[in-house]
Amino acid sequence: LKDCCPIRSHPTIGPNAILGDNVFIDENSKIQECIIYNNSHISKNVNIEKAILSNDCFLDDDVIPFPDLVQNHVKLYTLPIIGGVAGDVLKTPLKEEEIWRFKKKSSDLIPSANRVSLTAKIGLMTWNKPIEGQEQYLFYISKAGVASMNKEIAIISNRRRTKSLLGRGANMSVLAEALGEFRFPKEWILGFSFEQLLGWHLWKKGYTMVFDPNLKVYHIEHGQSLSRNPIERKREALLYTEQRLLFYRLYGLETNLSIFYRIVWLIVETFVNVKRICINKEANRITRFRSIFHSESTGFKMVLFQKLHPTYSSLSTLNKALNKKN
Repeated sequence: LKDCCPIRSHPTIGPNAILGDNVFIDENSKIQECIIYNNSHISKNVNIEKAILSNDCFLDDDVIPFPDLVQNHVKLYTLPIIGGVAGDVLKTPLKEEEIWRFKKKSSDLIPSANRVSLTAKIGLMTWNKPIEGQEQYLFYISKAGVASMNKEIAIISNRRRTKSLLGRGANMSVLAEALGEFRFPKEWILGFSFEQLLGWHLWKKGYTMVFDPNLKVYHIEHGQSLSRNPIERKREALLYTEQRLLFYRLYGLETNLSIFYRIVWLIVETFVNVKRICINKEANRITRFRSIFHSESTGFKMVLFQKLHPTYSSLSTLNKALNKKN
């Protein structure tokens, strides 16, 4: 999925697994590896359809897993009704002496602050309020239909296992049998927030997902991966647009989504972006600000035309945003 390398693992992994060109568990079994270089919904769904063993473990193309990563992922599936597992991501420079020691570094995923700001606390009660049942989740979907992080849960997630609607595609796994008939929507190009959409599907089926800080990978600092180039502003704009479309993808499926909370979130998001652009002079916020209007107009068409024109696809609109001239 995404720009990930899914590793389909067998539940009988022993403590002596070797990570290398081929990963062997013992003489009679080995991990099956599939590398996907394309972000489209087609490649994502091909991966799901090939999930023939017990667990699917997803790793970005620019991460280095700790030696015990796969074993620790699989061990957690011995717990009751576990449908997904997410781990931590540590940022590290591309230096041999930094990588091979597998030392603990600060998380690139979980903030290091030991206090929750007043703004974050207010947000949890208003524009970032979790949908019912996900109040104690590290990563969750808000009533406004936004994939968010609970800063209060984040404080303890560095020390112990917590519930979480998966995490980031750089380091996570899912129970293959729990996927069932799930397929990613066709109206998706880059797949931003695909983790929470997949996690929501497992959650609705009654599965529990956890984040475990002991599951670690290094995320290499290099500025580019096999499928992303951060200097492409059009792709950046599309990423933010697709992230905000989560509300419309779940509209009508998740009854706890709220138009009221969506409007409140849009007002707050607009205010924050205007402030940072005009007062803080953060020019890079302009792309994010524009994507608010693009995502809302695209999402409105998705909901409207689903009933009036069932054959309508927002894919053409998203492609125009990606291919238009600056």
